[in-house]
Amino acid sequence: MWHDLGVREVLGRDENATITKLDQPDLNAVLRVTQIKVTGQPGNMQPLYFLIQYLFWPVVGRSAFMLRFLPSVFGVLVVVFSYKLGDLLFEPGTGLIGALFTTLLPLHVRYAQIARPYTLLALFGLASVYFLVRALETHRSRFWFGFVLTATLGFYTHYNALFVLLTEAIFAGVWAVGHLVARKKQRSVRGLAQAALGFLLVGLLCLPGLIRLLRLPWLGLDSGDGAAGSPTIELTIPFFRHFLYNSGIRTTSFQNLCVGLIVLGLVVTAYRRRWLSLVLASLWLSVPFAALALMRSPRPFEERYVIFLTPMAMLLMGQAVCAVGRFVANLAWWWRRWDICGPVTAILSLGLALLLFAALQVYYANGRAADRLDQTLRVVERHARSGDIILVSPRFFLRQLRVHGAEVVYLDEHLSPDELDARATHYRRVWVLYSSYLPSVELQEPLDRWVQTKKGFVRIPIKSIMAVAMGSLAQRDAELSLQEQIAVLEEMAQFSSGDSEARQRCHVLADVYGALADLYEGRGETGLAAEYRAKSEAARSTASCP
Repeated sequence: MWHDLGVREVLGRDENATITKLDQPDLNAVLRVTQIKVTGQPGNMQPLYFLIQYLFWPVVGRSAFMLRFLPSVFGVLVVVFSYKLGDLLFEPGTGLIGALFTTLLPLHVRYAQIARPYTLLALFGLASVYFLVRALETHRSRFWFGFVLTATLGFYTHYNALFVLLTEAIFAGVWAVGHLVARKKQRSVRGLAQAALGFLLVGLLCLPGLIRLLRLPWLGLDSGDGAAGSPTIELTIPFFRHFLYNSGIRTTSFQNLCVGLIVLGLVVTAYRRRWLSLVLASLWLSVPFAALALMRSPRPFEERYVIFLTPMAMLLMGQAVCAVGRFVANLAWWWRRWDICGPVTAILSLGLALLLFAALQVYYANGRAADRLDQTLRVVERHARSGDIILVSPRFFLRQLRVHGAEVVYLDEHLSPDELDARATHYRRVWVLYSSYLPSVELQEPLDRWVQTKKGFVRIPIKSIMAVAMGSLAQRDAELSLQEQIAVLEEMAQFSSGDSEARQRCHVLADVYGALADLYEGRGETGLAAEYRAKSEAARSTASCP
């Protein structure tokens, strides 16, 4: 969970949003902006993760490792609860193997290493179902309290915890019906009353969040303009293959192996007559997908929305491995009278773990290949030189810049426009790394507004809301300034990562080509004007490609 935690790039779109929301003057402001997207539209995020991270914010400083530390801790606790749940539903060996597989699953590792709430969602999902099963088995108040607490906290972590609650409610109903059919009337009535009270308390505690959810513009009845969206997924084989692919299980053979083991785990659970474990595992893996296939939403499906599913799938794989180990051991006992159940199970588990580890290596390799932040930083480092100043926003987490002669200032607070002017006036050229062009006023930062008021600054997008700006407050030769901008922009466009970013950078380059063409045309240098006009049209044509 902690490998490479502070080295890999921080500025993904979602982490940008987290940093922007945490970088607020007080807790009330954090809670207020939690409900706003970076686009300025109403957001669908719940506040608990941001509340916890804000309390931890003073410890973060400028450390990417510390920024991601809490999600990684939640990821470790997910592994712990995976083991506990496997021990409860199946057997200790299943819990241990399933926890190992969860630890190595790329989907889990990915979201344990970014500053977002998804591992906390998985943690509360697994904890709540663990407490629910224990409460239904023992009827003890402390387990019902644990269920109500973790289920409520899960809901205030992310709205997708409703899928967990729906699954748990159906499971509790099946449990009650099963006890009634088995004629355990007194015990089932008591358990049903406790379950009803527990779910009622969860509903009452979640009521404020449910009211807000119903007020979100895209959740209500379709007004006829398509605002309510369409069903999120289609339950087809290609969809589930895509789900496994994005979870890190990429090859068809490995996908088939994992699905086969999951099915075998369900069959073994049924063979051993652990009916409630079978029902819970089946509901856990099916109900969220069924709900997503029926509900309408404008948001496309992402694997992280059901991240709580994968530990159960890993536990079923662990159950299958244990069963295969016992089967092979029984054959050996019949043939040679050797008890080799433990070694065989360990070898099978290690083999699957190595396959998951290989998938994890591919994930890390792909992440490094797509590291557009580092590509951008290298361009800045090559072009910044003596007489330049680089201002780095408090919201911009990055490695130490390696420049020759330029001064780098890592701001630890937001400066006023006058303070920024005082710093920048004495330098030949100013570079600014900052969060930029956020529609919502609450999310904007002074560096953004300062850059927008300065003529001659060119803004180069990096990702989503992050940008590099370059310009000068000193009087400089206009031709030289534009040529310097072009040298940087041409290299930035060459090293763009992704079509969207490349188009944005080509548009910026086309504008600067056009400005230089206008300059030459004003001087009567028609040849140079025509040359740069053609370059501008070529860059804009490239940028216009879908």
